[in-house]
Amino acid sequence: TMRLLARDLHDQEVVEANFLFRAGGFSLITADARRNMLMFSYTPKQANASTVSSSSQHDVTATPLKLEADLRVSGPVHSMLRFRVPTLNHASYSDRTILIYITREGEIGFIQTVTEKANRPLRWLGAKMLEYLPHPAGLHPMACRTEKQEGRAARRQAPNHIVDLDEVEKKFLTMSVTERKVISHSSGLSDERVLNILHRQEFDTAAFF
Repeated sequence: TMRLLARDLHDQEVVEANFLFRAGGFSLITADARRNMLMFSYTPKQANASTVSSSSQHDVTATPLKLEADLRVSGPVHSMLRFRVPTLNHASYSDRTILIYITREGEIGFIQTVTEKANRPLRWLGAKMLEYLPHPAGLHPMACRTEKQEGRAARRQAPNHIVDLDEVEKKFLTMSVTERKVISHSSGLSDERVLNILHRQEFDTAAFF
């Protein structure tokens, strides 16, 4: 039995799709022919509540997916693989998953969900690093990593919920101790807290990379 739970109100030429599970809900990851990857969130409890409140089929099909983040990659996505994230002691698996994607240009990357406790400090840190550090050719790293429709009408801008962990981790760990402390403190964080968060994210993906 197939049932329409939610939909995106914008058209998209999807070439690959998969799910990313987390506690209390899941996200739908779609990739289109224009090298865009979009993340939509769906929370079953909220959707079921709105469904039960009305018996009209129109109300069910009109439930929109919530756009959480967008990302632009080097080429069209060829395939996606989903794995469960192990716990700290590797004795079992957590309720979170990691999604590995492969593009036709040979790029291999991953998308994983992080807790709000880790996501917010990493976004603060990433914003400060973009502000303080020089960029090659003066190009803003995130400006070329957001959705582009190339002549088609663009959808509304996605919230800034995504963190380029590769960009943040590599640059932060290659800085001197003094530079790390300056940027950490300007973000309202301590150097030790940032390192703990980065090491935890690295542990979650150590089994895959």
